[in-house]
Amino acid sequence: MERHQQLIDQIYAAALDASGWSLVMESMEQKFGCIASGIYTAHPYSGRVSLTELRGIDAELLETYIAHFLLDNPWQAVPSLQRQGCVRTDASLDRYYKQPGFYHKTELYNDWMKPQDFIHTLGVNLYVDSHSQTKCFLYRPRQMGAFSTHDVARFKWIAGHLANAVCVARRLSIQRSMIDDLQGVVDRMALGVVFLDPAGHILQANRFAEALLGRHDGVLTRESRVAASHRKDQGKLNGAMRCALAARYGDTPGAAHMVSLRRPDGKQPLCAILVPLSCGDSGPFLMEKAAVALILNDPECDSLISTDWLRQRFQFNSTEARLAQDLSRGCDLRQAAGKAGITYQTARWYLKGIFQKTGVDRQAELVRLLLSEQIMLRQHQAR
Repeated sequence: MERHQQLIDQIYAAALDASGWSLVMESMEQKFGCIASGIYTAHPYSGRVSLTELRGIDAELLETYIAHFLLDNPWQAVPSLQRQGCVRTDASLDRYYKQPGFYHKTELYNDWMKPQDFIHTLGVNLYVDSHSQTKCFLYRPRQMGAFSTHDVARFKWIAGHLANAVCVARRLSIQRSMIDDLQGVVDRMALGVVFLDPAGHILQANRFAEALLGRHDGVLTRESRVAASHRKDQGKLNGAMRCALAARYGDTPGAAHMVSLRRPDGKQPLCAILVPLSCGDSGPFLMEKAAVALILNDPECDSLISTDWLRQRFQFNSTEARLAQDLSRGCDLRQAAGKAGITYQTARWYLKGIFQKTGVDRQAELVRLLLSEQIMLRQHQAR
C-alpha cells in the first residue's frame, strides 16, 4: 500500500509539474515489469500527436507509428474499446471479435509491435472528447508473460488517478494559456495597467506600467503599493482608491475614478484611472483576486484615437471630437476647452452631448471608454 501511495503522490505531482510524468512512467514500468510506456494525446482529425512522456520507443519507429498506425489500427476500429476508462490488453481484440489469435495477425502487431518485443500490452484512454484522446500504455516483452487479472485490476485502479491528474493538468494548461494570451495583449498596450488587491498591493503590472514605476515617472512603488511621485498627489490617489473600493463593494461596481498625477521635468501629468473590478466568487480556497485596475495614460505618447475616428465611431462633431481626444490624453475640461479655443461653460455644454452619444455620465467613465477604444485600435494595428 505504501508503494501504491508513493505512485499516486507522483501522479498528482505530475499534474502540477509536467516534468514529473517521467518519474510516473518509470514507476509504472517497474511496477508492471514493462520495457516501454507512455502518455500521449492524439488528435484524430489532424493526425497530430502531443507527447506527454514516452519511454523505450525509438524515435524513427515512433514516426512510423504516427504515419501509418495512429489513425489506422485495429484498436481504432472498435469504438467500445476507445471509451474513456476502458482498459485494453493484447487479448481484448480477440475477445471482441471472438477469434483467438486475431490481434497477432494484424499488421500493427507484426510490423511494429513484435519487432520491438512489445508482445503484451496494457492501455487505456485517460481522456476523450470530440477532438482528442489522451492515452496511456505499457508494453511487456515476451519473457515477462501476459498481464494477469490482478495486473489489469491494479492498472485500472491506477488509471483512475491518472485520468484525474490529466483532467487537472488540462485545466491548468488552458488557464495558463489564457493568462499568457491576456498578458501578451496587456503588455502590448501603450497604457499602464496595474492590478491591485483590496489593500492596494500590486498583484501584476504590464510593461508600460513597470517602466513608469521604475522611472518614478508620476508613480513609483512603495512597500509593494503604487504611490504618487509628487507627495501632494498621494492624497488624491488614496482617495480615488477608497472610492473605487467603495464602488466595488457598493451599488456602482462599474464606476471609475480619475486623478491627475504630476511628473518630473515639466512633463504633462499622468491621467490615472482607478476602475473597480467585480467581486465575483473567489472560490472555496479564497484565491487572491484583484480588486481595482489602475490605468495610467501618458498624454505625451501619441494617441491612435484620431478626431476622424471619434467622429466616425460616435458621430461627434469636430469640437466634440477635439474635446474627447484631449480628455483621453489626461487634460481636464478647462485645459481641453482652452486648447479648443472655447469657454469652459461652452465646453461643459459640449461634454453633455459627448456623454449622450457615448452612453456615459461621468468624465472618468468617458476617459475609460476612450482608452478602451485606443486599446482596440492598437491591437488592430498590431495585426
